[in-house]
Amino acid sequence: MATLEEAVDLMLSGGKENEWLDETNLADAKNADLSDEEKADLMAFLKALDVEYTIEEPVLP
Repeated sequence: MATLEEAVDLMLSGGKENEWLDETNLADAKNADLSDEEKADLMAFLKALDVEYTIEEPVLP
């Protein structure tokens, strides 16, 4: 996925078919049927999530 909106669209469509797909976690998303306004609200919420710190790469053995 290149954008957050593409990722949201994928999840709302039920995810990408694969052998490890856990349908129970996507059941509500598949049935969400969001309006354009609801999807815009979801996108605004997700874009507002931010952190004010840097996560440093750990030193591995």
